[in-house]
Amino acid sequence: MTVRNAQDRDAQNTRLPPQRYGLRIAVLCTLIAVVLGTIGISVSPVPEHHGEGMETVQAKNQDSPKPQVPAPNYPISGFFISASARDAANYQKLSDIKKFGGDTVITFGTLLKQTPLDSLPTGCLINGTNCARVAAGTLSVERYFTYLDGSNWDSSALKCPNDRRVRAKGQSYVILVLPNAGQGCTSTNGKYDVVVVGGGDSSATDPSISLAAAATKLRMKFFAGLPAPAKRTDLAYLPDVSYEATLMRFTDRFLQYQATANDVAGLTGFYHHTEMPLTDSKAF
Repeated sequence: MTVRNAQDRDAQNTRLPPQRYGLRIAVLCTLIAVVLGTIGISVSPVPEHHGEGMETVQAKNQDSPKPQVPAPNYPISGFFISASARDAANYQKLSDIKKFGGDTVITFGTLLKQTPLDSLPTGCLINGTNCARVAAGTLSVERYFTYLDGSNWDSSALKCPNDRRVRAKGQSYVILVLPNAGQGCTSTNGKYDVVVVGGGDSSATDPSISLAAAATKLRMKFFAGLPAPAKRTDLAYLPDVSYEATLMRFTDRFLQYQATANDVAGLTGFYHHTEMPLTDSKAF
């Protein structure tokens, strides 16, 4: 009994009062928080839910705005294409390009080629006779050219007395009689160059005008190809500049026609596709 009483007394002496237990627990929590904060772990209190059920929380999550997905960014916005004589085809083509972020279309120009009289389009006839010969009449012709881009120019392209517009065998042509020297309609040296233009379907829309109309409707930009020179026969990578003056006069008439017949917002400008290296070398 004596021993048991002594142990009971020791146990009673070692028990701490309730307030001392609370103090120890508070100190221990503080030490744990300091250690966790030192190693980078954050301890946040658990929010209390005052009578708020799971359904209310789910409703709040459903009402929260969804993250916005940024619009796609397309690195290419301009495309080289070919024009069609069908309005629906041009509109569909440009619509598809616009869906992929495109806003610009470009067409290549056609070559202005020197062509012998007997190699001109056989379908271009006036009263059964070669249209270029009839257009020139009694004028002295230096050279004949073709610009067969499949176009269907209207009568607004005719500026000089000898110019003609021909529709034969389902095809449309315009014959331009250009001065070999000088400007306007009269040559200063008495010689002329005759250009046969077009060759498109006489019942179809002009491809360039159709494409420009589609670009206007879709608020896109269209750069039409300009007439280009043929290549030299000796150095095929260089343009033939032997008829540069004729090319310039024909290009001027080409631009005059576009300004008259194709003056719409969609036709933004023109593109010349002839390329050549720039160097100090005599080879170029």
